Amino acid sequence: MTQRPFDVGDAIEAAGVCGKVDRVGLFSTHITTFDNSKLRIPNNTVWSNVVTNTTAADIKRLDLSFDVKPSVTVDEAEEVLLKTVSEHPKVLENPTPIVRMDELTEDGYKIICWPWVKTVDANEVRWEIVRKVQSKLRMDLSEEAA
Repeated sequence: MTQRPFDVGDAIEAAGVCGKVDRVGLFSTHITTFDNSKLRIPNNTVWSNVVTNTTAADIKRLDLSFDVKPSVTVDEAEEVLLKTVSEHPKVLENPTPIVRMDELTEDGYKIICWPWVKTVDANEVRWEIVRKVQSKLRMDLSEEAA
């Protein structure tokens, strides 16, 4: 406990639980999960497992992955993703976002997108990018079919 891998208010994953740390006592850590459940986890359980502190750094990389149908070329999909990411006001320019075709699938291919954002904006940016990319790729597909 002297290393303090997290503080009250941090979002962590420990002992198979994700949530916000409310209090760290002598014998247990109190966490509120993201669906608002209140948990008390014995410290020996917390400290004997891997602890991931998702709010420790000011910026973080989003790991986004999209399944794309073969009717959209890799170049087209990468262009849509790069444009969407570069136009988002909360995506950081540095480190530079990465967009690459990652793997082939039975139904097409998977493309990854790794933009960097401020940690506090991570969920909002993730949801906005996923929504915009999905609607842009769907629009591109329907235009090709017409």
